[in-house]
Amino acid sequence: MNMRLDFEWHDAPGVADEVLKATWARLEIRVNDQVATEVVDDRSNSRRTGIYGSLFPLAEWVVEHWWNLLNEPAVVPAFVGGRDAAPWMLDWVQRHNLLAAREGGALPDLTMVRDGDEMVINWEPDPTCNQPCRVRFIGRGMQRLSLASFKDSLAVFVNAVVARLNDSRLRDVDTERLRESWAAIGQSEIDERPLCQSLATLGLDPYDPDESTESIIEAIERMDGIDSVLRDDLLQGTRVSELISDLDWIQESVERIASKGAVEMHAFGLPPDWKTTAHETGYRLARATRAKLLEDPGHGVIDNLKDLLVSSLGWTETVRISAPSATKTHLDALVGLSPDDGRPVVVLPSKKAEASERFRLARAAFFSVSGALFDGPRLVTGASTRYQRASRAFAAELLCPAKALSEEVFGSISCEQADVIAKRFKVSSLVVKHQMENHRLGLVEEP
Repeated sequence: MNMRLDFEWHDAPGVADEVLKATWARLEIRVNDQVATEVVDDRSNSRRTGIYGSLFPLAEWVVEHWWNLLNEPAVVPAFVGGRDAAPWMLDWVQRHNLLAAREGGALPDLTMVRDGDEMVINWEPDPTCNQPCRVRFIGRGMQRLSLASFKDSLAVFVNAVVARLNDSRLRDVDTERLRESWAAIGQSEIDERPLCQSLATLGLDPYDPDESTESIIEAIERMDGIDSVLRDDLLQGTRVSELISDLDWIQESVERIASKGAVEMHAFGLPPDWKTTAHETGYRLARATRAKLLEDPGHGVIDNLKDLLVSSLGWTETVRISAPSATKTHLDALVGLSPDDGRPVVVLPSKKAEASERFRLARAAFFSVSGALFDGPRLVTGASTRYQRASRAFAAELLCPAKALSEEVFGSISCEQADVIAKRFKVSSLVVKHQMENHRLGLVEEP
């Protein structure tokens, strides 16, 4: 599984700019077995799989956003095209979508984002033109590929463009900047890769001192004593403005749990390669958990989740350890093993309403049921990464199963009806709403 940027150099006699002229080519982007650069020329009504233009702007964009492309996760659960992204996502889109690399050329609405150990490549078709367009991208697709192959493909592409510039003996300001930036990345890969990866995961430019400030770098250096998985959870689940306070909370909280240990995990076949979506993985594991724990797995309301965690999922008797009171955090929970008996336990930063408390506990249970705690403590956060998405789906299906909802609702229901259902299952009405929508059971009418 890989992404290939196949290109052939072409003459460009009508192009005045020497850099653009030297790097003029036909480009075809293939992601696994799909073509992402299929276009229609509305003027000639022709259809082809490649596009023509200068590769220099694309190489510049890849180099500028190298670390973010390889490390920064998605900021929303569902992948969307650059044109459909919300205004607040603009900066993120600039770092991950090829529309930001066009500079007057033609490139597809293609988003590249890291998800766990994989890259997700998502591309959307161009909107229909009201008048004849030069080219219109018509493909749509979403593919997953390995991070290593994606990185190799980008490196091969940039190296080819730099070699072309060298062969053309172009030494202007723009080409020199590209060479220097690419060389700096190569040196950083050797000297300071972990730091650059951490800064990029936070959405920062590792080479911009106004973004990657000394205080942030010092906080990242403080993470050296934290397990790598927990460190990733923090970087993916925090905000730059909350990094230091979240780190303080974690460092105080991990002292109350065991870092690792042997414990009987109740795993029910969670695929290690995540062949299904994160949501489907969470739903399936929740159904398997209910089937094992409850006599009526499709309908039963879990009245006392804490008792179930202790009696059937092997959690420690206390279930919850009090969080350090002096440090504030927006993280949802820290899940680990009790230092007393090596059984799962959760550190919750603050008490919430019953429905919210149950949902947090159910999300925490996902990490023990799936066996994720074998790698050390894990955070429950609001991030849109694969494990966090799966934990939310698991919690929703465990507490408010779609099968039970399907026998109660048909089509649209009112907010009042959603509140009644939510109260019975001891969840928030938002959980009912999401379950109905995600399982296509109907909609909750807005007041």
